[in-house]
Amino acid sequence: MADILASDEAIEDVTRLANSAIDYISGLLGGTFLQVKLDRILADAAKRCPHRPEFVSVDASQTQYLQFDDATTSQSSIGLILALGSVIGVAFVILAISRMIVVVVRNRRHSKWFATLSNDEVLHYKKEQLKESERQTLVDRETLPMFRSLVIPTYIRFGVPLVIIANIGFFLSGHLSLGASVDIDAQIGGEAIRIKEIFVFSMADSVLDMWEAGAKELAILILLLSGVWPYTKQLIVMFLWFAPTKITSVRRRESLLLWLDALGKWSFVDIFVLIMSVPSFRVAISSPDNTSFLPDEIYSLNLLVIPCWGLYSNMIAQLISQFNSHLIIHYHRKIVFDFEARESCFSEEVEEDTVERRKLCDHMFERDGAKKGHPIVLRKGVSKGLIILAIVFVALIVTGVIMPSFSLSQFGLVGLAVETSPGQSSYNVFNVFSTIQLLMNQARFTGVASDYIGLGALSAIFIITVIIVPVLQLALLLLRWFGNLDKKARLRIFVAVEALQAWQYVEVYIFSIVIACWQLGSVSEFLINDYCGPFDSLFNSLAYFGILSPMDSQCFKVQADVQPGAWILVAASVTLLLLNHVISSAAKQQERDIENKNGDVLIECGHDDDDDEALEGVRLKPRPPSFSDKYRWLLSRNGELPLSLSQNTQVGLSTSGE
Repeated sequence: MADILASDEAIEDVTRLANSAIDYISGLLGGTFLQVKLDRILADAAKRCPHRPEFVSVDASQTQYLQFDDATTSQSSIGLILALGSVIGVAFVILAISRMIVVVVRNRRHSKWFATLSNDEVLHYKKEQLKESERQTLVDRETLPMFRSLVIPTYIRFGVPLVIIANIGFFLSGHLSLGASVDIDAQIGGEAIRIKEIFVFSMADSVLDMWEAGAKELAILILLLSGVWPYTKQLIVMFLWFAPTKITSVRRRESLLLWLDALGKWSFVDIFVLIMSVPSFRVAISSPDNTSFLPDEIYSLNLLVIPCWGLYSNMIAQLISQFNSHLIIHYHRKIVFDFEARESCFSEEVEEDTVERRKLCDHMFERDGAKKGHPIVLRKGVSKGLIILAIVFVALIVTGVIMPSFSLSQFGLVGLAVETSPGQSSYNVFNVFSTIQLLMNQARFTGVASDYIGLGALSAIFIITVIIVPVLQLALLLLRWFGNLDKKARLRIFVAVEALQAWQYVEVYIFSIVIACWQLGSVSEFLINDYCGPFDSLFNSLAYFGILSPMDSQCFKVQADVQPGAWILVAASVTLLLLNHVISSAAKQQERDIENKNGDVLIECGHDDDDDEALEGVRLKPRPPSFSDKYRWLLSRNGELPLSLSQNTQVGLSTSGE
């Protein structure tokens, strides 16, 4: 230090620094700072002066003045929440109105069509409806609970409950154990200082801390999504595994399993929020490199968020829960398929249809009611429009992951120290790739094998669920639309798209950004500034005199803001949702049309057609809205029913009428 300070460069820099300090102090004394001090001295002097009416005593103590008002250190994000809530609310209202219009129009058409039917035709359709009802009753009566079903291998029947119990244990371990810790890695004058667990995060403690910090909405949200929902899902799945069909019908069981599978991904919100907290609390402070009177790297400080077992246990539980959900749905459908194979007898023509290849884009969509027998086809521009939407989605997802999706601003004394560090800024923007790069850089910084494995797994899940899975889902949807596929291939694509939809986490990532922008500021203030309580009056004074800005009049705060990349990802998510709904709805109707076409040659074993008394109480109900009802504007009347199909339909109807 002596040699450095004696150099000409150091003397010049010290002189420049001293002159800058003198200029700053001079400007400060010419402002309100000195004026307030003089006003208070004069006010106190009057109390000690015997010649003034305010005189108290020569030894009168100084007046205890009120402290300065608290500086405004928070920026409200209520506008963002209101805007986002309004957009979501309007979208839900539009969807609800659209669905209501489709249902009303379909019911009116059904009523008009029903009035035109003859008695024989009414009996025919009632028999069809009664057959479907009896089929569901027969499925419930003839199938055993999943735990007792012989269709499922023994090791699966006993293994699934054990996996559910183990999964609950992983969730408990994740929520009760330490999820992450904030460590300090400092170096001063060549001496390394490592302080571990300055702050710790766990599921239980974090909810309490958020509640005390005033982030009550976030505390409730995290408690519901990550605390209550995972256990609720596991318990419901356990119940469905053992419940007999008298309590839960096969159809209701499938509906519940599909809903649980679709909603399971939202438990990943707290993991994604923690991923965002890694760059939020990542602070790197180092000595300036443009001063010649200080040695190089005389001090440095790194603030790190280190994920712990609680986070990884929760992540493992989420993954097991998703895979277990797919497995249970698979065996549920296997039970139904096995029942249909035992109860239905197929002719050779139906067997041949299972290997017949079909294109969804060329399918002729059948209609119900009075217009049955007059199918409609897709308009010429529909396939081109879907291709354009697919290209738009790819462009949006690529742009969304490249452009910044959120930004982090660090305020307070820590933020000012970061600004003085070479190559560092208190304001940083992050996209998907930069967030992953930061995670891996942190693993390299710590050099611990567990951090490499854990942070690497988090990064891999992040990339797979936000980038790779949506693109794969789009590819399979386009293959389903344009591919010339047999029945087995169509079924495989249906299952694959359904599974990929459960692993598509773009919405979860966007929701995590919104949560961070909403509540991260108040949470960071509570965690850090609680240790700076004795300095609050000093900070308020510094803010009043203009020495520090109001936002910097605190120890540390992180403010997150939404960037354009997040809104682009919202557009990509909506585009993929639209493509998925259109193609999946069309695919479901195609399968239904094929089944109805083969219904004339399908022989139901053991059904009595002469039991007309049972038809008296049957009320003919319209089918749920199909693709041709929801997207009628995409279809044209140019399609003509093939002669063979028309003849088969007429023969089947007249035979049923007899």
